[in-house]
Amino acid sequence: EDGAQRVLFRRVSSKSSGVQELDSGEALLQVMIKLGEAGKAGPEEAVVVTGATEAQCFMGVNHAIENRAGVNLMLMRWDGAPKKVLIVEKSSDTVRYDEGEPVGRLCHETVTILERICRYCHFTLKLAVLVEDRVKRELPTCRFLSTLDDPGEEDDQGPRTAMPSTELDRRETLRRNLGSVDFCLAVGHDGAVVQCAGLFERAVPPVLPLALHHQGIMSRVRHDAAEAMLAEVVSQGFHLGMRIRLRCEFYSFKTGEVQVIHALNDLVIDRGPSPFLTSVECYCNDRLITLVQGDGLIIATPTGSTAYSQAAGGAMVHPDVPCVLFTPLNPHSLSFRPLVLPNSVTLRMQLTPTARSVAWVCFDGRHRQPLGQGDSLIVTVAHWPVPIIQTSKEDWVDGCNAFLSSMVRDFVARFKLRPAL
Repeated sequence: EDGAQRVLFRRVSSKSSGVQELDSGEALLQVMIKLGEAGKAGPEEAVVVTGATEAQCFMGVNHAIENRAGVNLMLMRWDGAPKKVLIVEKSSDTVRYDEGEPVGRLCHETVTILERICRYCHFTLKLAVLVEDRVKRELPTCRFLSTLDDPGEEDDQGPRTAMPSTELDRRETLRRNLGSVDFCLAVGHDGAVVQCAGLFERAVPPVLPLALHHQGIMSRVRHDAAEAMLAEVVSQGFHLGMRIRLRCEFYSFKTGEVQVIHALNDLVIDRGPSPFLTSVECYCNDRLITLVQGDGLIIATPTGSTAYSQAAGGAMVHPDVPCVLFTPLNPHSLSFRPLVLPNSVTLRMQLTPTARSVAWVCFDGRHRQPLGQGDSLIVTVAHWPVPIIQTSKEDWVDGCNAFLSSMVRDFVARFKLRPAL
């Protein structure tokens, strides 16, 4: 009657049920609160929201994150049984050379672990397993594996047997295969999560990080506990921690093209092979922040705050804090210090007219390209975060202590820490 957009907020539990009509933002705020309560009470309670648009979900979830009290994880359950899993592998195995070209090969231990996980997913959990093409070549005995370029079994016009021939067909096949994934396994270290998130341009399915040789900040579950964790995820539900991503729009002056790239960790602007300092103008909501003169600049998320930004002197930020980090690389200034900005800002970077050389920009260590005169880079927080499957006992501080030893001095690290009384 008043023209306000509303959604149905439905509470489903073993004790009570009902339907209540609320404003979209208020409903989503209550969803976050109730999900936290359900995580504490047990998996017998769930919350369902219908009718909210994508923009309403984004604003409502961000409002809920900023105003929640003590809700760190969301308990999620499958609406229907999952059917397909994507396994992404990224480990620190050796690189062999074939006719002078570097070729990444997996060691015997990694191949054995991947075979065990793939067979468990397919034969025990009855899941269709999707892997990258290079991983399938390393696992010749697992004939049931499908790759991202496989055309699939059938569509509206009948069975598809031909491989994609053009770049457009390849992208459509990749988009269709990724769209059918229910959840992902990122096997290796924290870089596997970054690589997995980079495959998805929009919504990302839940990602379960599995540590191979050593644990990371996100990959806290070891591979020997993969079967138990997978069984729990498929049958009982799981806890999700949301990691924000950066949406980077690269405007090219020469070609007039606009390239959109998502980054989970950070984007880095550096001087590349040039001996001259970078000279980059930085704007926040169309207001000039500073003129970067130095080796470069890092724009990082809270997830990336423990990576390159931390090594450059930036703050380490808990992933529940909705913010963007602005960290300089060796600035030629005594007053330029790292900044922490809210996640609602719009950042814009471009070369100054007096810049002596081009700068170089890369996103999560990929898509490296020059930033020349007239080019601009606009960075915002993406609408689609990365949901990370976590155990209820995990904590970000534990990951930092185990991976970086950030909270322990050297002479204390030799002794076993005892819990506080």
